[in-house]
Amino acid sequence: EALLFHGGSDSLLNRIEADHDVKANFRKQRHVLAIRGREENVNTAVEAVSKFFNGGDGFGVEKLKVPEGVLGIVIGKGGSNISKLEKDYEGINIHVHRNSNYLSIRGPVEKVNECRVDIITLMATSRVTEL
Repeated sequence: EALLFHGGSDSLLNRIEADHDVKANFRKQRHVLAIRGREENVNTAVEAVSKFFNGGDGFGVEKLKVPEGVLGIVIGKGGSNISKLEKDYEGINIHVHRNSNYLSIRGPVEKVNECRVDIITLMATSRVTEL
């Protein structure tokens, strides 16, 4: 749900509406995303949403479970480590899921894989230095 609105004016919902000339509305109570418009525009918008959540066509999505003890280290003070990773790996978006220890990494497949390796390395080295 939060991913649909993440990014303010550059959120997924706003990009879908602008890029595909459709109207998109998320119904929180039912957890439904309604997309309205011309049939071919709606179909391409649905494909874009599916690609965002599931990956495909050169776009990757990785979900990582981060141990609670190192979640703060991975995020960094004020999100500094997440921001650095998003800057270092152009086109990557990292989302920390609220109320869980999961991260989602989205972007070009190669960059997603490289970023994932860096996050796993960060988690492993932080555990060693804690001992």
